[in-house]
Amino acid sequence: MNIDLYSSSLSDYRLLGLVGQGEFAQVYCAVHRRTGRLAAIKQIRHTKEPHTEKLKWLPSQEAAIHQPLEHPRILKCHAASRRWLILDYCESGTLRSHLSTAFSAQFIPGHLSFSIIKRIVEDLLQGLDYLHQNGIVHSDLKPENILLTTDPANRLVAKISDFGCAHFLEQPNQSTTDIGSPFYTAPERFDGYSSIASDLYSVGVIIYELLVGDRPFSGTPQQLRYAHQSQPLSFPPTLSVPIQQLLSTALHKEFKHRFPSALNMLSAFQELKLSPVKAPAKKRTGLATVNFYQKTKPVAMHGIAAPIDSLTALPQGCGIVTANSLHILTQKGKLTLIARFKESCWISVAPTGKWFVALPRNNKRSAKGMVGRLYSSSRGQRSRGITPTGRLLTTLLSQTIQVVAIDARYFLKISTAQETSRTYIECFTTRGQYVGELRLNQTTTQIAPTAIPYQLVALGISSSSSLAVMLMIDLKPFQVRTIRLPFAPRRIHALAWGYLVTSDRDTLVLDRNAQPVTLLEGLPKSQAIASLNDRQLLLADYATQPALSVVDVGTLNLGLIF
Repeated sequence: MNIDLYSSSLSDYRLLGLVGQGEFAQVYCAVHRRTGRLAAIKQIRHTKEPHTEKLKWLPSQEAAIHQPLEHPRILKCHAASRRWLILDYCESGTLRSHLSTAFSAQFIPGHLSFSIIKRIVEDLLQGLDYLHQNGIVHSDLKPENILLTTDPANRLVAKISDFGCAHFLEQPNQSTTDIGSPFYTAPERFDGYSSIASDLYSVGVIIYELLVGDRPFSGTPQQLRYAHQSQPLSFPPTLSVPIQQLLSTALHKEFKHRFPSALNMLSAFQELKLSPVKAPAKKRTGLATVNFYQKTKPVAMHGIAAPIDSLTALPQGCGIVTANSLHILTQKGKLTLIARFKESCWISVAPTGKWFVALPRNNKRSAKGMVGRLYSSSRGQRSRGITPTGRLLTTLLSQTIQVVAIDARYFLKISTAQETSRTYIECFTTRGQYVGELRLNQTTTQIAPTAIPYQLVALGISSSSSLAVMLMIDLKPFQVRTIRLPFAPRRIHALAWGYLVTSDRDTLVLDRNAQPVTLLEGLPKSQAIASLNDRQLLLADYATQPALSVVDVGTLNLGLIF
């Protein structure tokens, strides 16, 4: 990372990783060293010299436009120079990334419910109205420049970002090449003219894409210019007449015939009281359904008497966790007791397979935890006690839902606060020292580590309904992707090659990018499932008496996985 950290403002931040980059800028996730507040640091690499279109370092107008803006639907800029900006951080990514992980009950990619679309469009037009009232034209509205986060009430919030192409109305941008994305560009922008109506045209393209799942025009930049300026607009039959009328006005070839203002367009959009998308008549046919016909092979349960809480894939096999014990099942089928505890504990094994952490569940101030090695030595099994003090003690007295070891030195303690609909992810060293905290404005019910380092997968409650969603949580840098599921899930299982999301009837198979692959019917109901190796799964039964079994899924027709 070659970002300039010599500025006194930037030196207050520690970089956590690159989260996005474009032709003229890079964006990093960073954390304030003193407060722990997350921020986005945007480094502007270069801008275009007026009239010559040459790329060189020039004082950017972006900072002058962006920094004074104060509106809840505009990304806040806290500090800026001609080469960098310090911005609010939106952990849910862009609208584009949100579309890439959304699918419908028919497993149609890029599908969002109309209630979510309505909220995003309303936020976008409210922010745009504020810009236009202050004499600013954005000139590059597209899903990549709309950032998403959640508010304290657990509702999705959209914010306008990236003012690299923005300009003041009294200083119009007359460039015929620096027009932003041609997929969302108004016809007059290709001729070097832009206005408020140009931004509203871009919003019309975004609405079309959100409702239809595709943009109205495609092709090369030259083909897109012709399409925007001359090609008639067509609508699929799934769109209702009112939404077709709204889009016809927003996407009119002549800017004088579009909506006169963002506020006027917002009023017209809010008058759509019912969903403008007609429900498809066909049944769910987006994914093939595979019947689980294989018989499972039972595993001897010597020494395991309590119900199994979780299974963890490890380099040497699979970790088996109960409320008061930890076992390892090797890939050769040998079951080994690693540790047994007198009281109920939160237990997690590091993904390296070298150590584990156990913290008491009984919330007593006198209780002690343990960090131990999975491998024994000539001196016997090595372990070290943890006496919860300070932040670790305080958090253990709260509502813990899980403990997750994440690498060679750190573990996470995860808790929820029902009254605020938040999840707290607190990081500690193996000695119990507090490192930092991340917060989700969402209640989670289950969290598990994935095969990707510093990534978690979780089940949570949707911000728009009572339905559960799947969350992909990256810790370095911190990013949260929300994946809306077509059914109410019971459990989620992270495997070496993807994910299984189980309901009372079906099991949804997803690849490592969280894209749906197959529906699996007949899989035994299991409390926990983990990869024993590339082909075999270890299943822990729901029964009162704990039971383990192994199944080879490599012979199943699971699409892209094997």
